[in-house]
Amino acid sequence: MQGYFVVTLLVCLARVCATLDNAANVKINTWLTVADPATGEAIEILSPGELSVDTRTSSALATTVKIDLTAPLQPIEGFGAGLPQSSAHVLTQLKISSPSTYDKVLTELFSPVSGAGLSILRFPIGSCDFSLRNTSYDEVANDFSLEHFAIDADSEKIVEVLLDVREVNPELQLIASPWSAPSWMKAWNTLIAYSKENTLLDDVQIYDTYAAYLAKVVDAFVDRGLFIDYLTLQNEPLFGDGAEYAGMYVDATQAVRLGKIVAEKLLQAQARRSPAKLTRLLSYDHNWDHPEYPLATLAATQMNLEGIDAVSDVFYGVAWHCYGGDMAKALSTVRQQYPTAPQWITECTGAYPDSVCDVTKGLSGFGWNHEWDMRNLLLGAVGQFARASVKWIVALDETCGPVLPGVTFTSGRPLVSIPSTTQTFTDVYWNQDFWSMRHLSQFLSPRSTVRVEHSTEAAGEGSNFLIEAFVTASSKTATVIAMNLQHSAALPLRCSIAGADGAVFSIEDELPAFATKVYQFAL
Repeated sequence: MQGYFVVTLLVCLARVCATLDNAANVKINTWLTVADPATGEAIEILSPGELSVDTRTSSALATTVKIDLTAPLQPIEGFGAGLPQSSAHVLTQLKISSPSTYDKVLTELFSPVSGAGLSILRFPIGSCDFSLRNTSYDEVANDFSLEHFAIDADSEKIVEVLLDVREVNPELQLIASPWSAPSWMKAWNTLIAYSKENTLLDDVQIYDTYAAYLAKVVDAFVDRGLFIDYLTLQNEPLFGDGAEYAGMYVDATQAVRLGKIVAEKLLQAQARRSPAKLTRLLSYDHNWDHPEYPLATLAATQMNLEGIDAVSDVFYGVAWHCYGGDMAKALSTVRQQYPTAPQWITECTGAYPDSVCDVTKGLSGFGWNHEWDMRNLLLGAVGQFARASVKWIVALDETCGPVLPGVTFTSGRPLVSIPSTTQTFTDVYWNQDFWSMRHLSQFLSPRSTVRVEHSTEAAGEGSNFLIEAFVTASSKTATVIAMNLQHSAALPLRCSIAGADGAVFSIEDELPAFATKVYQFAL
């Protein structure tokens, strides 16, 4: 089984305490990941262990972290990946050729009991770069009544996989994003972006029809037994001049104009639906380098529509991509003005070494890629109050595809690579992206976990680490995740943990160089 490390499931130990009153007896389950500082290659990934509070390696140079389990910060919505048509094609082909392997792959990815517990999937409305053909859900010109609206055949495969995933993880949340409006609604009558001028026609009927189209997407998925939790108006709205695949430039003013109409239609749909669930809009869905865009949309959308409990009555929060700018600066800029606005990472794609597709190299340079992801997409982003993080491609074949003809990015590294010849689980390649995501997704149950406050007193020079702490109500557990960013020195670590009853106990450990460790104990 290429690139696969065995992970023992979390099993609560009999001696783990139910409260912190008898903290001296607390046992902590641990999972350790270590990379070679010289090569970046993985030495071990999520190797299980156990740490006793009574077993201490006290050091005057220890970095002390004070954790308050009673001081909640943001809720954790979950972690996941993208499911474009290409991924759905690869997975449904596997379902046909080897149903048992298909089931095992979905379990490994999504099961909250015996797998990574991924709980979010983001999919394109119509085609994207990782599609088999260019299309939308309505390519009949001037169909203002949307009489010919229909989910295309390739996207029906997305529906099929989503339904199967939901059987594995009932807590699955969905994000839908269009890469383009239907071609006949655009200035140049083409799905391909080409130019910023090829945007939505500046026409009241067009805006109203496109808003109805997006609301109809939600209804169409509800009809198939799937609820879209979040919707963005446009994938990468500032990337309007690409010539390879569907795209559309939408500036902040256009987003506000369209968003107001879509929000109203979503509320109308909610009123007709039982139970009355509301699909929420996330603003922007593009890179960290232009925080002024989401700020402008949030500032301009105070419509006071009854039934929405967000900082903006149109946009529930902000969605970010990783391909430009600085994560911490972007998220903190929005948080300074809108401290309660939810922020999500909704896309980031890895690539194989030297931009050459080679599915045997999905773990090459593991340590460097893992560190970047932990800094920018996972632990670091959560530390900047992100509520969720979503990579782009969940699965591709041995060609890093399929992709649209003419697409030049053909070395994308998915979470899992599934060659077209796959017959057994051992034929599948589990890549760095999957393992990095699993460091959080396996341990932090979505919608039941909150990040809690901590303070740090670093000892010695050169202390360099990431650390966050969480409480999960559903499993009655606390989780601490730490990463030693030093590549040449171990990190002596002392965590002083305070509980609701006033009891305090310490975890003392030494984190190896270039290592990540998960600590989890019962409350």
